[in-house]
Order: sequence, then structure tokens, then C-alpha cells
Amino acid sequence: MKNKLGLILCTLYLILTALCLYGAYTAQDDKGWVLLMQLPLILPAALLDIFGLEESVFGNLSWTAAYLIFVPVTLALLYFLGKFIEKFAKNIRSKTADNS
Repeated sequence: MKNKLGLILCTLYLILTALCLYGAYTAQDDKGWVLLMQLPLILPAALLDIFGLEESVFGNLSWTAAYLIFVPVTLALLYFLGKFIEKFAKNIRSKTADNS
């Protein structure tokens, strides 16, 4: 069985990332540019912040390096999150069917 939910999550993330990058490069001010460049990297930044590593990792990276490192990681996380949710839902459906 294919992981449809994971693929949907990854596709949505890529579309939103492309929209943010387009908006950043067409922004008229620096604040808008920085905000839109940061949005696709919020999930990995939040995960790093939990461990207190956000500043040490993101502080030394260029935007290009950050995107090349963290977008594939985020896609992998979203894919496996979709797979986990699908398996969890399948287990709930099978338990519900067994109880009926």
C-alpha cells in the first residue's frame, strides 16, 4: 500500500515552499523577504529549538545551505508522519471492525 497521506503532505509542503520563495523574491522590503524565507524552515527550526540547537545550526548557514539541508529532512519527516497516521488509522479501523 502506498503512503498517500505522506505524499500529500510532502506535495503541500513543496507547494507552500515554492509560494514562499516566490513571495520572498518578489517582496518589496527586507522584512517581507526574511519572513517568507523563514516560513518553510519553521518545522526543522522548532525541532532544533527543542534541543537548544537552533541558533548554533541556523546561525552559521546561508539560506541556500539551510534549504538544501532542511527541506529534504522536512520532507522525510512529513512522509513518515503520513505513514504513521495511515497505520494508526488502519489499526483503529481494524479494531473497530473486530468489535462490531
